Amino acid sequence: MISSSNHHCRQLSSLKNAQKGSLAIAIISIILYTPMLYCYKANLNYTPLKCYGNSRSCRILTDTTYACYSVLCPLALMTIFGAMTILNIRKSRDYSESLTPTVAKYLSRESTILLNRQKQRWKRLNCYLCRMLALQTILFILLTVPQTIHKIYFTVASNKYSSSLEYDFDRFLYKFELLLPFIESALPFYIYILTGGKIFRKALKKLFLCSK
Repeated sequence: MISSSNHHCRQLSSLKNAQKGSLAIAIISIILYTPMLYCYKANLNYTPLKCYGNSRSCRILTDTTYACYSVLCPLALMTIFGAMTILNIRKSRDYSESLTPTVAKYLSRESTILLNRQKQRWKRLNCYLCRMLALQTILFILLTVPQTIHKIYFTVASNKYSSSLEYDFDRFLYKFELLLPFIESALPFYIYILTGGKIFRKALKKLFLCSK
């Protein structure tokens, strides 16, 4: 929002609106996960976890909720808003470059050099953002989609295992996949630091220096 050239869109990017959005997401999350109170049951057999959906209809409901709300919606929003941010930065850069020939006539040599450096900075920032968005999207898919697919597979293939070994292997695999979304939650920090250029590293360094 804050990168938009539209004044009204920039006004939406405020702490108050962020707090309202966080509250709305918390309320929606509580509503969407209320089926767990009556759907989940303990000490079940042939399920990935001992505490799981107690019927096929409950599992379909919880699987669909998880797939849509925890995977598809965040992925779509991350891609859309990330692409919009990059597009807004490119528009600002193109507008700045269109004014450069006109402004350059009235600038000194030193000012022209500074203007060219600013243009290079815009290009680097655009490159960093594209790299970060692509990497974050790919890792989000790799770390969240396998669990979602396996969750649906368990619902479809429940009570159809030919041997206990097959069931134990599937259960072990699901428990491993269950850890992947937690890794994904911490990844943005490392992505920003490693692929975000000097901007994020300087901000992190400043944060550590201020905390001392």
